[in-house]
Amino acid sequence: MFAGIGLFGALTANLASFIVGSDNRVPVNVDQQLLEEVRSLRSQVARLEETVTVMVRRMDGVTRVVGGSHKVS
Repeated sequence: MFAGIGLFGALTANLASFIVGSDNRVPVNVDQQLLEEVRSLRSQVARLEETVTVMVRRMDGVTRVVGGSHKVS
């Protein structure tokens, strides 16, 4: 009797893993889309870094308040 229950359990487990496993496959085109999105985001980050660098350099020439007195760099 235990052998029959074990066999039935093994068969149902294999069937369940087959059904569930088939839904976990990711199409190749999804991977390609994600790769393109990552590349796009990296490009945007690089442009933002350049913009911040330019803004910081511009801010270096702006009037600063140091110890209550105004100082121009």
